[in-house]
Amino acid sequence: KEHAWDSQRKELEEKIEHWRKLHAAVESKVPDAQELAKLKESEAAWKSQRAAQDATVAKLQADLRARTQEAKAAVPALGAKAEAEDMRRKLEEATKTTDQMKKELDEVRKECKKAESLRLLYLRKVEQVQKENDDLKRGQKEAEDASRTRDEASAAPKRVREEAPGSAKRPRAAPA
Repeated sequence: KEHAWDSQRKELEEKIEHWRKLHAAVESKVPDAQELAKLKESEAAWKSQRAAQDATVAKLQADLRARTQEAKAAVPALGAKAEAEDMRRKLEEATKTTDQMKKELDEVRKECKKAESLRLLYLRKVEQVQKENDDLKRGQKEAEDASRTRDEASAAPKRVREEAPGSAKRPRAAPA
């Protein structure tokens, strides 16, 4: 029985060591709070930058509409070829500027989506690491409980032998 108990104890100690190594590995993968704070700051910066870009695009689109209306109204009223050409050129410039701003807005939106994807990936990883950590702690507690139960079980037969009838601790009968 002692051999079986020793082998079982060695197994449990090996499992405990294995879980400790896994726990250390998980802890080494968990990002620190500073990194998380940096990610949150960059997220806020991206959101503010995106809002600014959206406002700029809206302003340019409104300006383009106004200039288009001005150009439509000015060309027939003026009738001058030079002024019509000038308005057309301004309209083309405004269109180019708007197209460029739309491209920049698309790029910013892509970057925001990428940042959001990275943030979600980070949060999933943190959740996974926390779950693994909880599993490791649960496994370690189970191993400790099993070791304690085994120790208690091995101590119980000794107590039973000591208390068994015919043992040396039996009280003697009083002389009559």
